[in-house]
Formats: sequence, structure tokens, C-alpha cells
Amino acid sequence: MVNLAHTAIGLLIIGIFAVSLLNPGGTMVALVIALLVIGAMLLVPFVQEYVLSVNKGKAARKTPSTSDANGEKK
Repeated sequence: MVNLAHTAIGLLIIGIFAVSLLNPGGTMVALVIALLVIGAMLLVPFVQEYVLSVNKGKAARKTPSTSDANGEKK
């Protein structure tokens, strides 16, 4: 099955190269932009895991709030 995100990235890269053909010497610029897009796509899962692990660590460091008999927080 085709992943919609990969299809969108592929179409974006094809569009980048199509526009670069209109400019002399634009192929190298398109190659750099395409590599940046592919690198960002491959880096997203690692960034998501990093953010989740950092947030989990911050939540673990918080002290729980205590309540008295009336249910009011101290």
C-alpha cells in the first residue's frame, strides 16, 4: 500500500526539480532542497520520540498536588 506522506514528498521533490529546470544551474539548488526535504522527513520520527521522552521526564519530576479533607489543594 502506498503511504500518502511519501507520495506527497515525492510529488514535492518532482515539483522542485520541474521548477529548477526553468533556471540555468538550478539543478544543484533543487538537489540541495530535495536532500533537505528528505532529511527532514527521515528526522521527524526521531524528533517525535525525543519530544515524547523529554515531556515524559518532565512529568515524572513534577510533585503531585496534595489535597486536604475538603478537597482543596494546598
